[in-house]
Amino acid sequence: YLPLAGGTMTGEISGLVFLNQSVQAITPVGGGTTFNASSGSFASLDVSASITSVTVTIVPNGTTAKLFLTNTGAGTSIGSWADSGGAAIEWVGGTPPTITTSGGVDVLTFDFLNGTVYGSIVQNYS
Repeated sequence: YLPLAGGTMTGEISGLVFLNQSVQAITPVGGGTTFNASSGSFASLDVSASITSVTVTIVPNGTTAKLFLTNTGAGTSIGSWADSGGAAIEWVGGTPPTITTSGGVDVLTFDFLNGTVYGSIVQNYS
């Protein structure tokens, strides 16, 4: 056993995967925007016009990524959400969220497990 204080661990820890913790700024593309979580597990997306779809790149099991979405255009929307394998993201309640219409920040969290992307949202920070 390792003592509660003063102990020393040696050797390697295997099986850990660390994602890049920098915040990436995603440029919105009307026809389809990609959040590549392996390029940074935190990203910001300013939406000023409707986006047809957002694709979230699948990363290793057990990891989490966050997308901070600011909708700066009234009446804009995101049509669909999918993972990089083409599967729909599994949302809390089974339905993709409707993003905050203008001014607030929505924080979307994506959890990755066994090739499935699970999404949740906390909305309208202001």
